Amino acid sequence: MTEIPLKWRDWLPYGDAFRFVDTIELLDLPRRLVTSADFSRHDELVAAHRIVEATIPGVLLAEQAAQSAWLLGRCSGWFEEMDKVLLGRLNCTFEGSALRGATIQADVELVTSTATEAGFRAVLSTTGQHLAKVIIAVKRLEPA
Repeated sequence: MTEIPLKWRDWLPYGDAFRFVDTIELLDLPRRLVTSADFSRHDELVAAHRIVEATIPGVLLAEQAAQSAWLLGRCSGWFEEMDKVLLGRLNCTFEGSALRGATIQADVELVTSTATEAGFRAVLSTTGQHLAKVIIAVKRLEPA
């Protein structure tokens, strides 16, 4: 297991209101990161989606997976602070639902990488129940 960088919260965009990683539970560089998000902190945002009153919208689970993949990319050194990264693919397969206020775990793996492209796979779950599988492909853009 790898030591977790102290500044990881500063690496996420958008600030606290739209941060869907509260804890890094495991960091096993260069390939794996497990995070968790307490969705009780986002009750108003969840309610605003009005999909099904009692569940966390899938788009927020996808955002948690993307933010977790971003952190794994930074922790592994695949990209640096000033790099611009383009999301090329985000494919979600939903297998279950979670009630508002649940804590969701994202287990993210870096499955492939080149100098300019990377692919991540995430499995999201809560209390042992699988919720979603997410495939993420990104490309690092050349500096302008």
